[in-house]
Amino acid sequence: MSTSYAVEGISARRDPFTWIASGNINLDLYGWNVPFSFSYTNHQGRFQQPFNRYGISPHYKWIKTYMGYHSLTYSSYTLNGHAFLGGGIELTPGNFRVHAMYGRLRKAVEMDTLSVQSQYPVFDRRGMATKVGYETPQGSINAIIFYARDDPNSLVTYSDSSLVFPAQNIALSLIAKKQIGKHVSWEGEWASSLLTRDVQSLPMSGDSNKQAWGAWLIPIRQSTTQHQAWKTSLNLALSKGFIQWRYERVDPDYQTLGAYFFNNDLENVTLGINWQFWQNRLSVNFQGGLQHNNLDESEITQTEPMGQQLFYKYSPYRSLAA
Repeated sequence: MSTSYAVEGISARRDPFTWIASGNINLDLYGWNVPFSFSYTNHQGRFQQPFNRYGISPHYKWIKTYMGYHSLTYSSYTLNGHAFLGGGIELTPGNFRVHAMYGRLRKAVEMDTLSVQSQYPVFDRRGMATKVGYETPQGSINAIIFYARDDPNSLVTYSDSSLVFPAQNIALSLIAKKQIGKHVSWEGEWASSLLTRDVQSLPMSGDSNKQAWGAWLIPIRQSTTQHQAWKTSLNLALSKGFIQWRYERVDPDYQTLGAYFFNNDLENVTLGINWQFWQNRLSVNFQGGLQHNNLDESEITQTEPMGQQLFYKYSPYRSLAA
């Protein structure tokens, strides 16, 4: 795909000719399945994440590897869809599960003071994560640890006035699922994140270090905060539908460097019902719940909305699955 650009009377704002090439190639060599994808363009934009990407993920039986650009999700509170350049591995022998990755999460970008649109500096960020678990049809348990750190020396020109500081983060998560009888299932996740917003801030000493679970893994500094998040759900599945109860709480300022965005400072309880009537001709889906923020009562205002949604679908014919 290609595009052209031309203007008169003003200075050109981008290249007159831009082309983009992308594709997927799948190779099968001696039992190894090797899918390869790429995307490349001659357009040179200023992005925190590269536009030109390439990745390969060969796999053989229960062994799968990742090389190049990829985005992986280990859990919603640790590594969650963040793109990286590096490598990873996924091992699934029997009921055991082992995942690991290492790579560059962000490329260093110098501050551009001459641009009309100010470009904030970006430190080079490297990260790694491991997920180990055991899964059966009756349930599963997984433990995840994520670590990332910015390189303070990755920028040639840097000033504190930019209000951008090199960060460091370690996050731990435990995920469990359990089938209780024939119709009831439970699942839950707990996570804790230690985030240092400036690795150049002064270290803490004394009792402050003992209060943090990861003090033996990363230095606890004046800019280090510790927050938690957890969620759980209970599901009842019957022949005519299912009922689900969910609870989630995320501390204010909960954040990890393994995700682009977090909804935090919230506590919500929801109830969902999906039911079939009249020999599956009518389907009713109801979702409702309560949510509030300002969990630490530090905000001036607080919201406590109550929401509900009701959907229904009618079909004059009986479902084939009935």
